[in-house]
Amino acid sequence: MPSFIKSKRDEMLWQRAKDIVAKQYNLTKEDGDKYYQLVAGIWKKMAHYKSQKDLADKSDILLDDSFNESSVTSPLLCLIYENTLF
Repeated sequence: MPSFIKSKRDEMLWQRAKDIVAKQYNLTKEDGDKYYQLVAGIWKKMAHYKSQKDLADKSDILLDDSFNESSVTSPLLCLIYENTLF
């Protein structure tokens, strides 16, 4: 099992992804990389997986100095902005 599978929920989704690949693509473990790429891709979508790189990229956006109160236009964004420390 891959290292990014950490919880029982992750394990359940991994098994479901393997079942989907077997049923829809007629692939098994013996098919090698193609099988694991499909399983991992399906699992990541089901688990809403974010890699550390994705998280780092998004934190750069949040720390952007060009974002200020005048750039916030919607009421929801105003509420979020007011409750966020920059």
